[in-house]
This record gives sequence, structure tokens and C-alpha cells, in this order.
Amino acid sequence: MKRQLFFRGITEIVGSEEMGLIVLTDEYMTRQLVIVCDKQTVYQFGLRMSRSGGDTKDLLPEVLASIIKRDINLDYHIDIEDIDNGKYKTVIHEVVFDHKNTIRASDAILLSYICKLKIFIDETLYLHQSVPYNDQAKGMSIPINAISDDMLQKALDRAIKDENYELASQISIEQKKRRNKATM
Repeated sequence: MKRQLFFRGITEIVGSEEMGLIVLTDEYMTRQLVIVCDKQTVYQFGLRMSRSGGDTKDLLPEVLASIIKRDINLDYHIDIEDIDNGKYKTVIHEVVFDHKNTIRASDAILLSYICKLKIFIDETLYLHQSVPYNDQAKGMSIPINAISDDMLQKALDRAIKDENYELASQISIEQKKRRNKATM
């Protein structure tokens, strides 16, 4: 069974100039899924979300959107299918002919925002990866398996520095899982 997700916003990660967080929720805004993105994606969303962002009609995502809208016989949506080594496996799914094209999750969400495409995720994956949503929260949780290897290492270093050994242990276990999976 699939669950539809909705884009709720994007924010930069405090203390990191290189990363941002895309927030998706269910229809009732009870749970959120957070996708880590790069600085460029934050910038691209900013262009489209600010009133003074300028003209974006000739940029690649907008051009693709016009092609998709022109192709009215086809039905496209975004599927978040799985997660592996800190990256969501995401596809643009053309439903009529059941064609799927792999795409980076953050780019898929940006394309969805521009094209007004629906976003779906497997119900079990969503329940495993999501956390309760609170639009007034000052921070947000990210499942450890949704963090890239580089971010994981930085988090481990910080946990050790802060003497948070429980968190350091959890991060170390995730790193070992990934190494073991890579050697299989």
C-alpha cells in the first residue's frame, strides 16, 4: 500500500552551509519524512518559493514540467521506493506504460513541486522512516539510516566530542551495517 506525501518546506541545517532538509508530511500532517539535500537544491527551491526570485521559466525543471504537462495522455508521479546507505531510492513513474526513471530524491521533490506531481511512498517504509510532525518544533529528527556516510561520520565525531556515547554507539552500529552490506 502506498501513502501520498506533501511538500511542507525546506530549510538549511543549522551549522552546515552545505546541506538542507526537505520536509514532507502525510495528508493530515501527523508524521513527517525528512530528506537531506545539498545547498544547490535549497537554492533552487528558494528561487521558486520567494516572490522576488526572478524568472525561472527557462530553467531545466520548468522546461521538463512544460513537456510533462503537454504530454496529457501520460500520468507521472514520484515514488520513494526504498532507502539504502543513507539515500532514498526514488523514481519518476509514468503509470500508463509503467516506465520508471531513477532520480535523486531531492531532485524528484523539486520536480514534483514545479510540475505539481504527486509523491508516494510505501506505507511500511513511511512508518519506519517518518517521525511525528510538529509545525512549531524548533528542530527535527532524521532517522539515522537517512543520513549520508559523510554526515554520519561527522555526527559520530560530534557525539564522541560531546561524550554522548549512546548516540555514538548507535551511529557506529549503522556504519558497521553499511560496511557489511557493501562487502556482501
